[in-house]
Amino acid sequence: MLFERILKNDYAKLPDVIRDFHSNNGVTSYSGVYTIEGGHSILGRLLASLFGFPHGGIDVAIEVEKAPLWITSVGCGVYW
Repeated sequence: MLFERILKNDYAKLPDVIRDFHSNNGVTSYSGVYTIEGGHSILGRLLASLFGFPHGGIDVAIEVEKAPLWITSVGCGVYW
């Protein structure tokens, strides 16, 4: 697994749901609510906007479908 090779020993410190998500090679989907902390600097906000990351928010609904192509729905936005 690429994610595990990159993180090495830190991979074991991740929450179970994150490890499960990255170790499952089939089609999986996850949903929940989380808090987004947006960029604090002008550069951070610019990069987030450039890459299409969502703005900051509290109790933002998220859905992630992991298949050959990841599809992430955050609030009212959809990210590929």
